[in-house]
Amino acid sequence: MTDFTIPEERRMILEAISNGDVKALKSLFEECNIGLVHPTCQGEYYDRTIPDAVQLPTVETMTFYACASQRLDILRFLCEKYPDEGFAYSGIRVAIDSGNAELVKFLCERDPSVVNAELGDDCPVQVLGYAAQKGKDEIVKILLEAGADPNEPPSFRVNYWPFSAAIMGGLSTSTIELYYDKGYNGYESGAASMAVRQSRPDILEVMFRRGRHLPWAQFSEEKSLIDAANERKNPEMITLIRRLYADHNKRRKGRISRMFSKFRSRS
Repeated sequence: MTDFTIPEERRMILEAISNGDVKALKSLFEECNIGLVHPTCQGEYYDRTIPDAVQLPTVETMTFYACASQRLDILRFLCEKYPDEGFAYSGIRVAIDSGNAELVKFLCERDPSVVNAELGDDCPVQVLGYAAQKGKDEIVKILLEAGADPNEPPSFRVNYWPFSAAIMGGLSTSTIELYYDKGYNGYESGAASMAVRQSRPDILEVMFRRGRHLPWAQFSEEKSLIDAANERKNPEMITLIRRLYADHNKRRKGRISRMFSKFRSRS
């Protein structure tokens, strides 16, 4: 059996990336003959008889290491060298985990489609939902501003929708407002119940205030929300729920009354 050892050049390249040493990386590229034509991802190596892990790192691998070590200078160098490669996907997850807003913004600008990407087989969730559930408030704002779809359903039913993920992640009221500013349609029927269970009266108020103007907005039954508040022994939340529903029902009756008035005036 052939004994494959990791080449020193691979180790040195990844070390230069992790250290943010652009000068050393450029020198290694020259020494290793790494030019404009270089494998982007695993599976593109020229010699398939040698395992990926013991060959020179792909563009995707180098990008991942640059993101994991939060080295923007290295990323800029790689983007200049491989301007046509869309490799932002390989680093967006670790960039979100790092909480580095500048890094996430760079990747979104580099490849705008990454904001609506699915993270991968081991984490089948969209980028926005992942960042929201992790409680990365500033990152979520960047993703929404960059075009992330707040209505994109999760890949699997076990995952939270983007808005529910925001509630679970404890995001700020201003970020919740931004969801609506960026087109959230209020269609998540369980979001109100989650806001109650997470003791977020601010979110519940935003949902009723912004949702009353949306044709697809879903609201849980008043009784179910009160039951949820009772389970949490939260009398203030119960008072809020009753007030919000009283106002909501009053507005709905007013709309119905106006519709009948228009109908009678035309007949």
